[in-house]
Amino acid sequence: MGNIFAKKITNNDGWLWKNKKYYYTDKVNKIIIPGTHDSGAYKVDWLIGGAKGNAVLNTLRMIGIVVPWIRVILDGWTITHNLSPYHQLKLGIRSLDLRMYYDEPTKKFRLAHSLSVMSFDNMLKQITKWVNEKANSNDFLILQI
Repeated sequence: MGNIFAKKITNNDGWLWKNKKYYYTDKVNKIIIPGTHDSGAYKVDWLIGGAKGNAVLNTLRMIGIVVPWIRVILDGWTITHNLSPYHQLKLGIRSLDLRMYYDEPTKKFRLAHSLSVMSFDNMLKQITKWVNEKANSNDFLILQI
């Protein structure tokens, strides 16, 4: 089916810097910044187990790999966005909520919302891609870890 919003993404690069006159002398806790909750939860990483202590969810995840209706339910519990973090930043989001855990089998930090949604490395690549675009060189980003 694809993402129905993918072609309608408005580019809001640099909007924060362009509007600095409204916040420049304020402390960061006095500024309203648009952000997303569970920012990396735009798809489920079905092949990676979740954090320790989620035995029931991990069992359901394994069943969901082969049983489509279980997968639909778990997608509903897990996915909170229809856009990647990079595209959220392009839209103007400047605060990302990153729910991290350490995945012992892969020895990597990952992001999760009920189930594993992406690697922390992938999140950093998407953030780096956005930061390296010239239009964003003066904007700031808040990462809630």
